[in-house]
Amino acid sequence: DFCSSYDGCISIDFPHLKTLRNCEFVKGANDLEVANFPELETIDGCTNIFVACTKLSSLILPKLKSIYAEGFIVSLPSLVYLELPEMSELSDRARNIICSCYALRTLKLPKLTSIEGRDKIADLPALETLNIPELTTIGDNSHTVMNGLGLETLNAPKLSHVGGTWTFNKSKIKVVNLAHGCEISTVGIFTWPDASVSTITVNGATKLRDGFVGTHGGNTLKRLEFPDLEEFSGSIGIDSEGLESVSMPKLI
Repeated sequence: DFCSSYDGCISIDFPHLKTLRNCEFVKGANDLEVANFPELETIDGCTNIFVACTKLSSLILPKLKSIYAEGFIVSLPSLVYLELPEMSELSDRARNIICSCYALRTLKLPKLTSIEGRDKIADLPALETLNIPELTTIGDNSHTVMNGLGLETLNAPKLSHVGGTWTFNKSKIKVVNLAHGCEISTVGIFTWPDASVSTITVNGATKLRDGFVGTHGGNTLKRLEFPDLEEFSGSIGIDSEGLESVSMPKLI
């Protein structure tokens, strides 16, 4: 339990720290504005790492590669920009990862290839830019991944498999660009879309299996479009009384 409920400290700099293990670290540091960890590579068996620090606006983690934690980058209301340039996976050994940061506008994960587990990249209503150019897989055992997002267009040019429960839900997402041939096998994708969303267009996906696509859209969700879809099983539009059309022009 280190630097928790800690007042009076504006900045933290650990220039040589490479590993955090079996600890709680920087939680509720009310005056902290800058945290710099230029050599940190591994977070292992930890809880509440950079959590509930009301003034933290700069978090520097240029070499972080591995996270095994319960709570990492959560409830940081002053954080606007975050980049994790070496992070390659968010595994099921990590939960509540990058969540409830209500001012975060830009999130860059340029080497991220896979996501598995619960509560990853969630409740970021101000998010405008999500950089995930290498992401290929959202695992089947995932839950609430990329939900509660503010961005309207999600670009994931190499994402070829989308799994999980409640993926892309409670968001303002209107357009999703996936790898051509992407397979979606989910439970409740695009549920509870934001009231600002009238049309959801998913490009690239050729297979879709989900019994609850676009549900709970109320009177505001009007159209669902899958221009590349060739195979579909499941159901669409439950509790979406405003739904006017579903477009799957390549469906055989």
